[in-house]
Amino acid sequence: MNPNMLTLTANKRLAQTILSQHAAQQLAAGQRAWEAPEVLTFATWQRQLWDRWVIEQCETGNEPPILLNSMQTKQLWQQVIEAQAQSLSHLLHPALLATQAMNAWKLIQAWQIDLSDAAFNDGTPEHRQFANWAQVFMALCAQENWLDEARLLPTLIAHLETQLTSSLPKQIRLLGFVQMTGIERAFWHALQAMGIDVEGLTEAQVAFAPIQSALSFASIDAEQHAIAEWVAQNLERQPEMRLVVALPRMAEWRDALLEKMMLRCASKSLLPQQLDAPPPINLSLGDPLGHQPIVAVARLLLGLRYDGLDHADLMTLLQSPFTAGTADALRLGQWLTEAQTARWQWKHLFSRLKHVEEALTQRQLEQSELSDKEQHKLAAVQYGLTRWKQWQLPTDSSNQRLPSAWGDWMRTRLMQVGMGAKGLGSLAYQAWTALDEAFDQLAPLDLVSGQVSREKALSLLDGLLLTPWQARQGKTQVQLLGMMEAAGLACDALWVADMGFEQWPPKATPNALIPLRLQKQAGVRDADPSKQADYARHLLAAVMEKGQNITVSYAQSDGSRVDLLPSGLLDVAWESTSHPIIPLTSHALPLLWQDWQAPPLARDEIAKGGTSLFKYQSQCPFRAFAQFRLDAKDIKSASEGPDAALRGTLVHDGLEAVWKAIANSDRLLALEESQRLALVSEKVAQTLAKAREDAPELLGERYVALEQERITALILNVLTNDTQLALSDLPAFNVESEASLERDVCGVAVNLRIDRLQQFNSTEQKAVWIVDYKTGTVSKDWLGERPWEPQLPVYAIALQARKDVAGIAFYALKDNDNPTLQGLARDDVPLPKKEKSITSADWQIQLAQWQATLQTLADDFRAGIAVAEPLISTGKNACGYCHLSLLCRKSEWSGMEEEDTSEAS
Repeated sequence: MNPNMLTLTANKRLAQTILSQHAAQQLAAGQRAWEAPEVLTFATWQRQLWDRWVIEQCETGNEPPILLNSMQTKQLWQQVIEAQAQSLSHLLHPALLATQAMNAWKLIQAWQIDLSDAAFNDGTPEHRQFANWAQVFMALCAQENWLDEARLLPTLIAHLETQLTSSLPKQIRLLGFVQMTGIERAFWHALQAMGIDVEGLTEAQVAFAPIQSALSFASIDAEQHAIAEWVAQNLERQPEMRLVVALPRMAEWRDALLEKMMLRCASKSLLPQQLDAPPPINLSLGDPLGHQPIVAVARLLLGLRYDGLDHADLMTLLQSPFTAGTADALRLGQWLTEAQTARWQWKHLFSRLKHVEEALTQRQLEQSELSDKEQHKLAAVQYGLTRWKQWQLPTDSSNQRLPSAWGDWMRTRLMQVGMGAKGLGSLAYQAWTALDEAFDQLAPLDLVSGQVSREKALSLLDGLLLTPWQARQGKTQVQLLGMMEAAGLACDALWVADMGFEQWPPKATPNALIPLRLQKQAGVRDADPSKQADYARHLLAAVMEKGQNITVSYAQSDGSRVDLLPSGLLDVAWESTSHPIIPLTSHALPLLWQDWQAPPLARDEIAKGGTSLFKYQSQCPFRAFAQFRLDAKDIKSASEGPDAALRGTLVHDGLEAVWKAIANSDRLLALEESQRLALVSEKVAQTLAKAREDAPELLGERYVALEQERITALILNVLTNDTQLALSDLPAFNVESEASLERDVCGVAVNLRIDRLQQFNSTEQKAVWIVDYKTGTVSKDWLGERPWEPQLPVYAIALQARKDVAGIAFYALKDNDNPTLQGLARDDVPLPKKEKSITSADWQIQLAQWQATLQTLADDFRAGIAVAEPLISTGKNACGYCHLSLLCRKSEWSGMEEEDTSEAS
């Protein structure tokens, strides 16, 4: 490499590769020291020329313009657009529109389009509006002596011969440039006119390197699996191979392909040595910095408001290891999740936590000790009270400040709540450092924005957090790149994927703010399909230029269409291949086991789970195992208001209070209509008052008034139905509401909370009905070896040793106007509106059958039977009510079974 030559590259990656290759050559030649060649990106060299010119201007007493960075420029465009916000109410958000306008301005400068051309005035309203914005933008820059980056190259051209001659090299080599813009060509031609040798300016004839394999896959998923297998096999065979995968749609493919590559190579060299280390695959497009977990949590903390925060955000803060990560935080999060509140307001949150703390502390004083559960709850609540005070914003956070001052405030604020670089792993530390640098990047915005509010400063920070970011890595053998980044790179094996006709060449996308005629006249390739195709041909050739063992591929289906065609730019014979799904690792498992068999419980161990254990063991044994032995609970989702569970609880509590006051059928019949109304209204009001005290953020005054009316009407209808029951031929009865009992049912610990135990008192018998209130859908599928809803049979077996159980029933309350009893009963105590009654002998047989069914379910659970075998009953499929599909993978196994069956036939 000529040490007197300046090498300019189109991107930073290519410059680093050239320097690394030169160093390797010198080491191979036995050199211990050498003069490094001058290799820069074109953008870096432009800034160097600019800095030299600025220094010369300052030395001669002139005042050079201030060069704005891209963030400052975008902010300036946004200010220009927001000045006309009222006339733009029908258009995009000003921030998005500013990005479009800035891109259009870059095209104007890059392709030397005349902004004064009549086409802007004669075009669409958008064309005229943009021309007006551009005039305002230029006038503002001239007034403040500012220069944006889009006009940097034209400015340098104007000063080449007069003030930059001494800063120019004698020889320049261009690498990785594919079809330059108009202003770039003007720059190189100006250099050539000054006698500077510019190598690589003339476009070479397009010639594709030899392609070893051209593969056609049935789907994108199969194509991605094949690439992952190709990477793994190459690294297994030769760990030092340099592999490049080039993608036209890098953003769409990156995550899915990276996941497949990591899974396939999990036991090979692609596995990070540390859990918090970035994957050793070099990507040309990283995730936005704001997507990094520690940055997302920091941004959430900075954005907290006095009017509270969403429940999901609160759970993020509680569960994040960067803010909490303690057992108390997790317990508090679980407890607050059960409150089903979509948004927490600080005053209600403080009030609720303080109330619970005082109640538990008082209980501790009265009893001298708390249970383990109560102690955990008290610790969690006290943790929350401390955290909330720390997380709330200081009172001075709403004034106006310069962006630089807000950057300092944000940094200090996060330190105050305990966030920082100490104790972080590699990936989190690098992300935290990048966030700290983003705070510093707010300072240049002082120049164009002046003082702003906290909300505006956070908006400016959000713009910086959208910047793609990757953690620093050491040497990597695999590079996953976009087409531009892959151009000119040397490698040992190259795979160019996604070469479908719709992906390559890319579709022409002219800028909507510039007249199409002017874009085509200037040669803008995005405005002309033929120029776009020519550019794609040159770029593809550049990608393949220095690659070896080249493979190209495309997918015949994109999920919505089949029989798609390959790119017309490649004249190759495509080989159709049916690539199998790649296993997670290339090694066979050393042991085989039955995945439906869990370790059995110890002989003397009591199974815990209550009636739900029987229900889920019957509906699907795997769910019972996962939920009660693995503790795989569902994550409750918050709602905007009280959910169905809370509304049902209010009805249950109201009925309990009313029947505790009435007690029996004689008292019910003695009540006048006005007395009933007064009694029910009073008890419902007390129920709602207690519930509102526990959850003030959910139960507002207007909602409580509506619930008072609804629940009162429903309970009065229940009492009307019970009155008809009392007036029937049945004996008088007592009602024991919300009876709580603890029982061992078939070796399962069951805490019975019976909504209503109705006992008939006569000289012949003292039979009881077990009644369960249901405000939702009622299921009476109690029979068979796998009953869908065995709750009431469990209650019947649990009570039969103590009481004469004569029937079980649901009180269906979903229909407020017509609540009804539905169930099964012995014929000597007939159930009104019952579906079925059976003789006393048959009733005893039914109880024995339930006993045997429940014993079998309990024995299977204790034995570790955990097969994923969902029950399908009367149009209901247990899978539709389960949250464990990712664990059981029943849908995947079902698909495999169907495939095996079809192949066998």
